[in-house]
Amino acid sequence: MPAKKLEIDEPFFREWRRRRPGDKRSLARARSFMRLLGIEDVRVPILTVVGSKGKATTAVYAAATLAAHGLKAGLLTSPPIIENRERFRVGGVAIGAADYELLSRRLDGLLAQLPATEDGGYLSPTGLFTMMGVRYMVDAGCDVLVLEAGLGGRSDEVSLFGAQAVAITRIFGEHADIIGPTIADIAADKAGVVGESTKAVISIHQSAEVAGIIAGRVSEMGSRLEYLDPPGGRDEVEGGSAIVSAKGVSYHNARLGVRAASELAQLLAMNAIAPERLRSVLATVSTPGRLSVHLDASGRTWIVDAAIDGVGAAAALRYCELNYGAPTTILVSIPDSKDVAGVRSALSGYGCVPVKLAEEHLSFGVELWETPLVDVEDVEQHIRGDRVLALGTWSFVSIILHRLHVRNDVAFRV
Repeated sequence: MPAKKLEIDEPFFREWRRRRPGDKRSLARARSFMRLLGIEDVRVPILTVVGSKGKATTAVYAAATLAAHGLKAGLLTSPPIIENRERFRVGGVAIGAADYELLSRRLDGLLAQLPATEDGGYLSPTGLFTMMGVRYMVDAGCDVLVLEAGLGGRSDEVSLFGAQAVAITRIFGEHADIIGPTIADIAADKAGVVGESTKAVISIHQSAEVAGIIAGRVSEMGSRLEYLDPPGGRDEVEGGSAIVSAKGVSYHNARLGVRAASELAQLLAMNAIAPERLRSVLATVSTPGRLSVHLDASGRTWIVDAAIDGVGAAAALRYCELNYGAPTTILVSIPDSKDVAGVRSALSGYGCVPVKLAEEHLSFGVELWETPLVDVEDVEQHIRGDRVLALGTWSFVSIILHRLHVRNDVAFRV
């Protein structure tokens, strides 16, 4: 099953579930809620992470790096794997069940006090998790916050919190129906989190079109833009990346998190950290579902990755082949809205097991697959051999990790 929806989660999803056809999430309503919550003027330094893929890896490594500097780092990520309380972390540890229940009950009471706004829109679940998470982390005495955007950038509630530093993962044509329709529209929306308070923007290398849009926004806001060295560039040659142990595509997102956090620490006039200290903290980072490896009860090896495009699928397959040998079964769950053709091309030569989920808002076509789609509840019947590569959306990855009894309470240790 995906991250468990508990009764205590209901207030976070209430307005979204009650939305009418044509209703849109409302940043104006979010601003009203922020005033009610008392977080319209947060003074804690913020690092915001945006992009199309890899944001959570970047955010976790950024928070771990800031914690290694001696800062009490609050971390907001999305989506969760097992329970929604995993979205909120202080010092790498997820909020406890009792505290999460108190936070949810507080939200329930606040929603009852919030009057309707002129645009008639609703508060999105990710927006409410963001705002309540900020409230919780500020109350917990965090010195710095790392916020992962839920969907988009300027259109996302994270844009309501002025960020001193922004990290941008690779941007491609995802969610074009919501924040598109073009890649230029998507890039402009994500770059929109760069604001007047932003001093530094660190990005993975982008396409020329996306890079131009980011550069324009950074110039407009008077920020400084830095790109990581591309694969094989100076940082890798000089061994600076040896401090990061993440794998595949996640490796570059992890480097981005470390670099962006180091830049923010410098902006905060923090003393330089010893490489040994940073390495020891980063060695504890745990990111299940991001090219993570697990053993099941029967001794089979599972390589699980939330890859939704050809680049990610190719990297996951390559990692599996190099480290464990050719996969004996490949489970793939890619809805029509993702890069089905790219994933299929990356896995050509292998007989994949295409998997469909029961979620009503997702559609799964059959045209590009060689075999009929399998219901997620029936995947066990289709597993052959002892090396399973499981790729797909977070909804699918959550189901797999849940069945493998993977926990996600601790993202890193200080």
